[in-house]
Amino acid sequence: GQKGGNIIVKYVNQSGKELKTEMLKGNVGNATSINPPTTGIFSNYNLVPNQNLVATFSPEEQVITSNYDGKPAKPLTVKHFGTDGHVFSSEVIANKKYGDNYQFERGEQDGYSFDRVVGNKVGTYTNENQQVTFYYKKIPVKKITITGNYLDESTGNELAPSIRLSWVVGADYPTTVKPIKGYNT
Repeated sequence: GQKGGNIIVKYVNQSGKELKTEMLKGNVGNATSINPPTTGIFSNYNLVPNQNLVATFSPEEQVITSNYDGKPAKPLTVKHFGTDGHVFSSEVIANKKYGDNYQFERGEQDGYSFDRVVGNKVGTYTNENQQVTFYYKKIPVKKITITGNYLDESTGNELAPSIRLSWVVGADYPTTVKPIKGYNT
């Protein structure tokens, strides 16, 4: 018989990722069965039912796609922690399928700056528990302290005890004037 065009079989998961490709050869008019694999990586997937798994060689090359659906994946935990132990959030993501893609971004946390991520922030759900932890470092609070002196301008004599005021830089600060008998403010 006349040599037919190759039949290329692509085995893909529910996310469209190609898991394996194989090439079948035969003569024009001959039928061939497609035998989707079930071992190795494929043990984490179920073959989508009701697919045509028989092909007939023709003069032209053919591409046939065989689809798999991931079995339930293990949960993935995403945490947002301060390096000081503060917990911003902790979420367990379940009900995903093996091979589903994920992508997580760092967040914005008031009073903290991003420090580092432990784990893969981009990946796929698997048959193992996974964890992605984003760490944030506390932004140091800058304080300023001033001393207020109550002095007679002409003599330099102290009219009342000094006061010390402290506040966070960038915040409003209190100003109080102590009334001193015989003096204007």
